[in-house]
Amino acid sequence: MQLFKAASLALCRVPKVGPSGSGMSIQRRVGRNRAVVTMVRVLAVILHRMQIDGANFRFLRPENESTKA
Repeated sequence: MQLFKAASLALCRVPKVGPSGSGMSIQRRVGRNRAVVTMVRVLAVILHRMQIDGANFRFLRPENESTKA
């Protein structure tokens, strides 16, 4: 249920880049519910990979990566 809420918010409030941008294009094609389910799957894959790798969540990019963009 928490992933569903997070995916819903990602489609509404996050800038339209990355996974939420692709979620918006899916939403236009097949509808909001399917787009939310797709975002839930994407978030689940990301969180699972972070758990396997032991990676920590970083809210912001490190300094050296933000200057490359």
